[in-house]
Amino acid sequence: MIDHVRKGEFGKDDHVVLIHTGGTPALFAYHEELVRGIPPRRLLPE
Repeated sequence: MIDHVRKGEFGKDDHVVLIHTGGTPALFAYHEELVRGIPPRRLLPE
């Protein structure tokens, strides 16, 4: 949206509505569902 504003795609008198659907915080609410299919991995070499 910031890019659209910078490009002048909205007029000075336009009414703009942004609907925020959760973003990053919503990902943490579904942590188990998101990582269920990801195999565990070691962070340090063996």
